[in-house]
Amino acid sequence: MTDRELKDRLLSAMTFLSVVKETGAASLETIDGHIAAIEEAIVRVTEQEGMTPHRQVIFDMAIESLKDPESLRVLAKAFREQGLIFQAIKLETKAESVTVIRAAIATLKPGGENDNG
Repeated sequence: MTDRELKDRLLSAMTFLSVVKETGAASLETIDGHIAAIEEAIVRVTEQEGMTPHRQVIFDMAIESLKDPESLRVLAKAFREQGLIFQAIKLETKAESVTVIRAAIATLKPGGENDNG
């Protein structure tokens, strides 16, 4: 199995485990342990494929500080084009999370009331 095939299989397994975690089909501790091991393996494979120290700094800063969804998506695209799929997915997930949170905040009225009643 090539590194690329391994990474693809690990990403699929991580996605599956995330779904299992959401549905409660296994204990959170067990699933979190599996997800952490998969993430570590993906990072190891990714490092062999092109995650330079400079790119790592950019990625870390984006995850920690960047709050603009469009900038996160542009950066995710650049990482994906370099074969850094795991990092791209993390950046895309953060972009989506920021978008969802902003949309939720926008629906709130002053005083903590929302449009649902």
